[in-house]
Amino acid sequence: MRFAIGIVAAAILVSGCGEASADDVPSAGEAASATQAAASPEAAEPEPLRGPDLSGLFDADENHVLAPMTMDARMLLDYSFKRSEDGTALVSTGPRPVPTTESTVTSRIIPPEGADGLWKVRLDFEGQWEGLQVLGLGTDTWPEAFTPRPNLTMMYFAQPVPVVAAKLAELGIEVNPDGSPKVLNRTPADLHPAGVGNRFDWHGQVSMVREVEGKTAYVFWQGFFDDGTY
Repeated sequence: MRFAIGIVAAAILVSGCGEASADDVPSAGEAASATQAAASPEAAEPEPLRGPDLSGLFDADENHVLAPMTMDARMLLDYSFKRSEDGTALVSTGPRPVPTTESTVTSRIIPPEGADGLWKVRLDFEGQWEGLQVLGLGTDTWPEAFTPRPNLTMMYFAQPVPVVAAKLAELGIEVNPDGSPKVLNRTPADLHPAGVGNRFDWHGQVSMVREVEGKTAYVFWQGFFDDGTY
């Protein structure tokens, strides 16, 4: 009896499978298109932007080389740390309000991790600006009151480098649309009043958009450079 039931069941399954039409089976082209769409970043829904509107903190029309950082943004970063009394370290100044928002942020200080001697200051906060997800500010610098080496100022975003670079260039920020280094000005080092022409090739400013510590960063370098430094 069980054997007979099994034969009947198998016959039903075979009959059901035979009813499928060619319209129910995706073609090779359709399958490839579906796979490509699933793998394409453009096909995925963008994540909703988080945090407050930061249009009062950043302004593409800011009349300063560090645009889009307004004076409030620059002061937030500059006063979030101080130099130790002996000039050998950087120290956080504690919680500070993020201008135009109800948020506060405390700087993270990262001591040098390589031979370059750079100390890193990071302000981690979230907000929205011009359709971009902002992730904070940062600077790489040295504890000495004066050093001829370049200083780096950074603004962090969640979107990938091509998206951020193209958007900043569209807004009129001094960056290349592909994020590659752009020399904004360049003066031979021996013409600089600091008198370090024998140690560096030139003095100037360079902007770029690149990945830094797993985030996309708009990077502004200023100071003395050797050819190929950046």
